[in-house]
Amino acid sequence: MKDFIVYFQPMGMWEKVRKELTLEEIRDLPGTGRLVELEVVREGKLEFVHEYNGIRLFRFSCDYKVPKSLSGIGQAPFQPLMFELLQRKAGLVTCIQSPKKPSRVAVAVLSYSVFRDPFVISPLRFNTLEFRKLLEVVEKHSGRLSQLSLRWIRSEKGVVRKLEVSGDFGKVLNIDMNTILESTKRVSSMGFVIPSFVGGGTLSFRIADWGGGQIYQPSDPQIHEISNLMALLEEAVLK
Repeated sequence: MKDFIVYFQPMGMWEKVRKELTLEEIRDLPGTGRLVELEVVREGKLEFVHEYNGIRLFRFSCDYKVPKSLSGIGQAPFQPLMFELLQRKAGLVTCIQSPKKPSRVAVAVLSYSVFRDPFVISPLRFNTLEFRKLLEVVEKHSGRLSQLSLRWIRSEKGVVRKLEVSGDFGKVLNIDMNTILESTKRVSSMGFVIPSFVGGGTLSFRIADWGGGQIYQPSDPQIHEISNLMALLEEAVLK
């Protein structure tokens, strides 16, 4: 399994990239004071790895201030951290195997490296409409819904505060999916399985409304397989 966090960049923007950029070069730029995640990262450096067929791979390394729960059991307050970022020309950027706060910092450095502005690349949020579009795209590729987490669902008997289901939705819910999505105030996350994904075998993943998620299958996805997932998300939210 691999964790990922997805970010959005304007389509059609593909500027020349710097090969290396340090966190200190953006720390004092106007506006970066609102990037509160800078407090948990120091000695950061972004390195360009390679570019192929509209896909760029970067590596970000830094010292990361671990949560208090970890430092309280003997770990040093700052720990070395390294992870990769995948940038697609079509419009999405993905951080791979990164905690949320360091990924936000890394994306700001990448944004400045490419666009000379640390805030051009921004978090990608999913609302109910975008989840419905993603479900339609997955079904178009012969996939199916495998996990569902909802909040505040209206029903004839009142409001259900929380509903989490996994498995065979036709048997478990016995209700039209459009009906239940129209009745909910918030979709927290959805999981999907695509049996015969483009360029390989099964793709199984989950994505939350704040843009983070996990790839379950393949268990150790390669860069091109992560790029395939990004292409799927682009089809849902950018087209």
